[in-house]
Amino acid sequence: MDVMSNMLTASLVALSLSIPLLMAAWFSPLLVIFHDVPPVLAMKKSFFACLKNFIAFQLYGITLIILAMIAIIPYGLGLFLLIPVVFTSIYVSYKDIFLAEPVTIKDSQLEVTAQKEVSWSNTEEDQEEKKEKETTTTRTDMVKCAQCHVHIPENEAISADDQYFCSDEHRREYESSSKK
Repeated sequence: MDVMSNMLTASLVALSLSIPLLMAAWFSPLLVIFHDVPPVLAMKKSFFACLKNFIAFQLYGITLIILAMIAIIPYGLGLFLLIPVVFTSIYVSYKDIFLAEPVTIKDSQLEVTAQKEVSWSNTEEDQEEKKEKETTTTRTDMVKCAQCHVHIPENEAISADDQYFCSDEHRREYESSSKK
């Protein structure tokens, strides 16, 4: 009986310590990869995003535990289906929380797609500036870097000799290679 009591206490302590760690690690890889956020800041943002949506994450966790138990029943073969679904749901929740992307609506006459940048500020001036940037940048404003052939907005490109470059370094490399 004493062993069971100690085991239960140890399990509860481990669970209570692992939940904040899991919250910090939930979205941090996506923030580091997609937005070049430093890892420690990404873990902080992930933790607070999970904390802000704590009820939804509790329901998600309970559902995930139930689905994992069901997936393990046929000798673990259900995990081949569950694992891709879990990673997809993590990505969709990341988009919903950090990008707040609306649903894409496809009409026979018009295709409406909206892709928003992540914004960490809540001031009205920043939001207005972001909206102006979204409305002014269209697909026709895109140009190709003469050095690396990456498409970039024309207003962000460096222009030299009727060529566009994504950086000053690429402009110098292009000019030095064309002189040879």
